[in-house]
Amino acid sequence: MALAYRWPALVQTRPLWVDEFATVDQANLILKYGPLIFSQTVDQFEYHNITTHAFTALSFILFGQSESSARLPSLIFGCFIPVLVYLLTKRLFKSPQLAIMASLLSTFSYFQITWSVQARSYSLQQFLLLLTLLLYLRFYESRSKINIFFLLFLAVLGLLTHTTYWLVIMTMILHFVMFNYRQLKNIVKRHWLLILLIIPAFIVVLITSGSYRNIFDLLLNILRQGFANNVWYYHSFLWREYSLVSFFGFFGWFIFWFKNRSSASLIWILFIAYLGFFCFGFAPYVSRYLLPIFPLLFIGMAYSLNKLVALIPIKQKVVKSSLPLLIVFAIVINGDKFVLKPQAYYSVNHDMREIAVVDYSQVYNIIKSGIATSDKPIPVIETWAPRAMWYLGLDYRPLYWFRWIDEPGTINGIGKATHFELNSKGERVIPESGSIPIGFVGDLSDLISVLNQYDQGYIWIDDTSRPKDVIEYAEANFYNELELSSYHPELIENPYSIWPGTLYSWGFND
Repeated sequence: MALAYRWPALVQTRPLWVDEFATVDQANLILKYGPLIFSQTVDQFEYHNITTHAFTALSFILFGQSESSARLPSLIFGCFIPVLVYLLTKRLFKSPQLAIMASLLSTFSYFQITWSVQARSYSLQQFLLLLTLLLYLRFYESRSKINIFFLLFLAVLGLLTHTTYWLVIMTMILHFVMFNYRQLKNIVKRHWLLILLIIPAFIVVLITSGSYRNIFDLLLNILRQGFANNVWYYHSFLWREYSLVSFFGFFGWFIFWFKNRSSASLIWILFIAYLGFFCFGFAPYVSRYLLPIFPLLFIGMAYSLNKLVALIPIKQKVVKSSLPLLIVFAIVINGDKFVLKPQAYYSVNHDMREIAVVDYSQVYNIIKSGIATSDKPIPVIETWAPRAMWYLGLDYRPLYWFRWIDEPGTINGIGKATHFELNSKGERVIPESGSIPIGFVGDLSDLISVLNQYDQGYIWIDDTSRPKDVIEYAEANFYNELELSSYHPELIENPYSIWPGTLYSWGFND
């Protein structure tokens, strides 16, 4: 069932969006260097999301390079989420009906489906979190060596996948210490050899993945800049957009705490860790960061609805036992946040309108056509270099990145600064961006330098916060090739999901 709802959105060739371009860029670097990816110093490799990039590279090898093959690994892991939700719910509550209710909510969730067909790590993060919780509960009941081994293996895999897996590790450690602190010495005595063998491998993975560096850098940023305050944003997402799920989800875990404090505390620690980290520790804010804990809200929602129905004085046992399931179907049928039938397109801006999405193939069809008609190098100036690399090739040059030099302020919590170096000609370039570095356009003088070298070229501008002098010069002096504001307007259910962008050229229409 999960596959049936996700597959139509995958097979439709939709344009990649900003973070997906980063995924395919890193996957192509893995294909380019192979095992030497960690030792090469020519291209900048992201020591983050390693497993996602590796799975994407494998998909490219098996099925060729396309948007659909880039998204296939996410689809596969996303299809397992309802299964893991069922297994976790059944283990926690010993109720097949509750497990079915929670898995149905996760199966038909628009939010869940959308992010399981994107070339990013979110469905894999969900998969690892739910599987870790299942194995931790097994370990909690039976502390065998095999359970310890699998938990440590998942810890390594989780850290290779995403730095936020640290939140899962800290949750398990804190929960175990809170409820089993007297047994810690016995566990260490019984399994000291296994722990001793795995710790070095664990350290190697941390160094390889750069996970410890990400955490260290984050702590330094908090010390320098202070804590973030994204409560307003996630309050808007959870309460205004998902009030039904949030209310019944958190309420369910609240009332379950009185029945099973240990299991409920495990989930509450995880909630607090995720919400605390993204509200106060990590400055950037987007709704998809909370996706890993969303299945837990569906589980709490199922338990909450079941308990509320139990308060209704209905004598017929069949009616009373089936009523919670009927309520779940009614919620799904109501639509909006749930999907009644498979859709060809699931908008990433359905809830919070966070992502710029237009049909970039139209942009690059024009650029490719211009490149094909010229016998000279054609510069391409982009606001997001991985996008050009996807359409033109990983090593396409001359390529320039249009960004801020070092402006004050932030965009979505990210500082407006660019790390650059000067080449032998005194031009700004992005280091570790290939054997021929990517150029950097940060102000009008950089743009003029490009114009002095090349008679023809293109610049794509889709962000009005970029240096104003460059934007104004392009508007006044370049030819407007194409303007786009959204991806297939007839498919966009939200009129506010507008992200205008303009392709300018010079030298082709003189």
